[in-house]
Amino acid sequence: MKEKLIVGAAIGDCVHVAGVVNFLDLAEQLGYETVCLGPAVSLEALLDRVAALDPALVAVGYRLTPENCRSLLGELAAQADVRGQSHRTWLFGGTEPCVAAARAVGLFERTFASGTSKQAVVAYLRGEQTDATPGAPPPQTLMERIRWKAPYPLLRHHFGRPTVEEPTWPPSTLTPGSGTIRWCAVTAARAIPRRGRTCWREPSTTPGAPSRCSGTPSSTAVASARCGRRFPKRKP
Repeated sequence: MKEKLIVGAAIGDCVHVAGVVNFLDLAEQLGYETVCLGPAVSLEALLDRVAALDPALVAVGYRLTPENCRSLLGELAAQADVRGQSHRTWLFGGTEPCVAAARAVGLFERTFASGTSKQAVVAYLRGEQTDATPGAPPPQTLMERIRWKAPYPLLRHHFGRPTVEEPTWPPSTLTPGSGTIRWCAVTAARAIPRRGRTCWREPSTTPGAPSRCSGTPSSTAVASARCGRRFPKRKP
C-alpha cells in the first residue's frame, strides 16, 4: 500500500468535482501524491482504479440528493468489503445531509461537510488532533504559529501607536503615525468618493445646520456615506 498516495473522485451521477480537486491540491502541498479520477465515476471504475493504484487513502465526493447518496454509499461499502478494499482509509466530502448519510454507512474514517476550513483539512492530513474546542486560540509563539499555518504563509499586520490616547477630530489635529483601527472606521464612515478626491464630512457647529464638505486629496474612493451633497458619477 502506498502511504502517501490519495485517489479522489466524485462518484455516481455527481459531477461536482471541485471539492475533491481542492482537497487533492491541499494534499499535494503537504507532500502527498494524488490521482483525480474526475466526475461521475462509477463504483466499479472507482474500485478497479483503487485496486490497481493501491493508495492508502481514497477520497470520494457526492453533493446531490441525500436519498440517492445513502443508497450509493451503502452499495460502495458493500462492494468495497466484497472486493477487499475496505481496509483502506476512506474519506467523504459533501453537503451536510450527504455527510450524515456517509457517517451512518460506517465505511469512512473522516467526513468533511461543506464549509470545513482548510486548516481543519490540513490538520487531518498531517495527522494532528482536530477536535479542539471551537474558538480556541491558535499557537502563541512565532515558530509554532508558522508550523500551524503551513503550507500557507503567516502574514503579520502591524500598525504603530505612539500613544494610547484615542485620536481626535478633525484630521488636522492628528500627528503622523497616530492612526488606529477606530480612526480608519471613522474615516470610512465620513468619506464619499468625488472624482479623484475624497469629501470629508465635517460635523456642523451650528445646531440644526447640515454638515459641510471639504475636499482633501485622496487616491482611494472610500465608503458611501451621505452628507447632503450629490456628486456626478465617475466616467468609465
